[in-house]
Amino acid sequence: TSAISSPKPPFSWGCLRAPTQGDITGPRKRRKGLDEPPPMMDYLIVLDFEWTADNKQKVEPIAEITQFPSVAMALYESKPMKWDDNYSPTHGVDIPEDLRPSSAEQLPRRDAHCVSIFDTFVKPTLNPKMTKFSIELTGITQDDVDRAPTIDGVVVEYMKWLHGLGLVDSEGNRVGNWCFATWGDVDLMSTLRLELQYKS
Repeated sequence: TSAISSPKPPFSWGCLRAPTQGDITGPRKRRKGLDEPPPMMDYLIVLDFEWTADNKQKVEPIAEITQFPSVAMALYESKPMKWDDNYSPTHGVDIPEDLRPSSAEQLPRRDAHCVSIFDTFVKPTLNPKMTKFSIELTGITQDDVDRAPTIDGVVVEYMKWLHGLGLVDSEGNRVGNWCFATWGDVDLMSTLRLELQYKS
C-alpha cells in the first residue's frame, strides 16, 4: 500500500487528513510479549456516516454523506471488580484454575460513557435528489437533507465540536490519546476523503 496524497483543501482537515505512509505502516518497533501494553485510550469517537446510494448502481461522480453522526465515549478504569466464579468472560468456555485470579484478587474494570453527541443531516449538492433506495435504506427523507447544511459547513462545525471536547487544537491537530471507531475504513478513508477531495 502507498500513502494517499491529496491537495490541501481550503479548510483544515486536521485529524481527518489523508493518511501518510507512517500512519499506514505504523512505528517500526515491533512489540514484544513482555513489553508494557500501550496506554488505554482516553476517548473513542464512534461514527457511522450515511451517504447517497442507489440499488445496484454506482452513484456518480461520488457518493455524498447525508448524515454525519458521532458519539464521544470517555474510556476509564473504574473501581476494581471481584472475580466471580459463576461468571465466565469467555462466554461458556471454562478458564483453567491456574489461570484464574484468586477470589480475593481485584480486577480492573474498563468502562465507557457518552460525553457528547454530534449529529446532523448533510445536504448533497452533486445529486441533490435522494433515491427511493437510499430513503428506504437509511430512513433519511428528502426534506431532512434539503434543510441541512452542506458538507463544508458540517466539517467546520465538526472540528469545532472536537475542539470543544479538547480533542483537537485550534489548527485541527489531534490532542491526547483518542481515535475514531467505525465499522471499517469506508466512512473516513473512502466516503469522507473522496467527497472532500472532489469538492475542494
